[in-house]
Amino acid sequence: MDLGRGLAKLPTNPPGGVIDLTTFPLKATSEMNVALQQGFQNIPKLYGDTNVRKGGKVTGIGSGLIEAAKGFTYGLGDAGRSVIEQPILGAQKEGGMGLIKGAAKGVAGMYAKGYGACYAVPARITQGVWKEVQNVLHMKQDDMIIGQRRKEAREAAKTVDAKTKEEILKRWKELDITVKYSE
Repeated sequence: MDLGRGLAKLPTNPPGGVIDLTTFPLKATSEMNVALQQGFQNIPKLYGDTNVRKGGKVTGIGSGLIEAAKGFTYGLGDAGRSVIEQPILGAQKEGGMGLIKGAAKGVAGMYAKGYGACYAVPARITQGVWKEVQNVLHMKQDDMIIGQRRKEAREAAKTVDAKTKEEILKRWKELDITVKYSE
């Protein structure tokens, strides 16, 4: 998706195309790892295991590292707990046959949750790095847009007569807006 879009942008918007092409591998790696981790994490839901944790929100490198550590430690703990918990729950519900079913579910859960825990580390770290890159790219883009708008405003202000300038300044003071970006 982004690879094709990046190639298509090159003739009309070279900087945007280059950015898409250079960030594509990181985004693809991040999304693939997150999908694998979530897939393994959700397999136990298919056979009725209710002990499946949702990962926290990743907004940057720091939260990515925290979520990677949480996903790994909680995932391994849940994997170990699954082997013990599922046979007990099965035996309580269905007796001897439930014990056997629970044991099978416990072993399946151990593997699925264990793999999910292992994939949590690269998934959440690469997701955090990708979010950080997105934040930097969007901030630079916002700064460029704001700079261009200021330049256009200065050019437009040169053509305004004195009476209109006074009216604009009067209304501006009435609004009492604090300026987010300074020059």
